[in-house]
Amino acid sequence: MLPCGHTFCCVCLASVGEEMKGLTCPTCRSTHLSLSSHHLPVNYTVLDLSQQSGDLQVEEQRGLCSSHGEPLCYWCRECAVLVCGHCLLDQHLKQGHDVLHAADFVLERKSSIQARVQHLQAVFRDSRTRTRTCLHHCLVHLVSLCHESKNVFDLDDELFRISSEAKNLRDVEAVLISETRLRSLHRRGTSPALGLHKTPVKKSLETRARDPLGGSGAAGGT
Repeated sequence: MLPCGHTFCCVCLASVGEEMKGLTCPTCRSTHLSLSSHHLPVNYTVLDLSQQSGDLQVEEQRGLCSSHGEPLCYWCRECAVLVCGHCLLDQHLKQGHDVLHAADFVLERKSSIQARVQHLQAVFRDSRTRTRTCLHHCLVHLVSLCHESKNVFDLDDELFRISSEAKNLRDVEAVLISETRLRSLHRRGTSPALGLHKTPVKKSLETRARDPLGGSGAAGGT
């Protein structure tokens, strides 16, 4: 099975790849460079169906009835067996079984196999598409979380600096500057774009905004 999802026998792929480096899909014309047919994964579903179809053809071509020695040219749907002309007349038709020529049965099963293969290929393509889409969303979300994590650490560092400086404030101007920095930090930390409005960081920032001096202001007023 090629990376594009289409399945072919090794002989066909080898004949296509002999003329160029790599393989070109006969169906969608996708080129797969530096790829050998010997290293491709096996589509066991198609392989099993192909072997079943081949077994039926071999039986039709070589099989002989063990009772009459006649070619097994007919297929009985009820019994699910190949039968010869004598068995057909003596047993199966008398019992009202649905019988058709083996060649018609092979053609019928081939069409069924091809339809099933196309269905499975569509299912696999859809699965690959959904997997890739999910992976893309996960990667985008991961990148977003990395940026958000960096912003959180930056805000936390700034908050720590403000808190440390607030313990040594001695004049009104320094207090006002500290409060302004803290309000700015609060707005940045609780912005919906940052995604911190639902985290404990918001509670910490709000607490510091209400008491930027960490209790030192109240102590100084008593």
